[in-house]
Amino acid sequence: MYRIRIHGRAGQGIRTAARVLATAFFREGYKAQESRCDDAQWRGAPMTAHLQATARSVLDHRVIDSPDLVIVVDETLLALPGSGTLSSLSRQTVLLVCSRLRGEALRPLLRVPSRVVVLDPADAQTSASLMAMRSLGAAMRLLGVISRPTLERAVREELAKLGEEAVRENVRQALSGFDAMADDELSVLPESPAEGDDYQSIAGGAS
Repeated sequence: MYRIRIHGRAGQGIRTAARVLATAFFREGYKAQESRCDDAQWRGAPMTAHLQATARSVLDHRVIDSPDLVIVVDETLLALPGSGTLSSLSRQTVLLVCSRLRGEALRPLLRVPSRVVVLDPADAQTSASLMAMRSLGAAMRLLGVISRPTLERAVREELAKLGEEAVRENVRQALSGFDAMADDELSVLPESPAEGDDYQSIAGGAS
């Protein structure tokens, strides 16, 4: 089972990113759902989405307290203890941060046991919501069980109502993030499978 947290701010498309990720998992043969989304009370307030995906076992509705992957779309949240971005991290957790700092500069500042992967925003003019899509694409490559075509299909499916031009730009950002993580594919390992799960099916994705 994969346990994933996505951190950002209200208005940055965090809930939408979680839906796209769940859809992509579903298209690869997994059961996936948002287990919780901490809604912010005002635009710009910290916001967290929790998502789980599994090949066979029944999904757990409890709060994710031992994530396999944590995605931080807005790096300013790292300086806010109340945002929970760095809570419950372990050596098995992969922390994906969208930041202009290089990994070697960011890791000592965070002082976490997790592996830290840094995604360059690439374009200073990119909006926060598009940055969420770029981060999401990177996360899918780290998971290693969601293909590039599935990523594009999931983005198009979930964002179709925004119109073709907006969908095209979101797809571009998502695929750009996916391609940026080529050297780190399969960095995220799922939690030990529950009884009845097939570990190789989880680790390798559905056929």
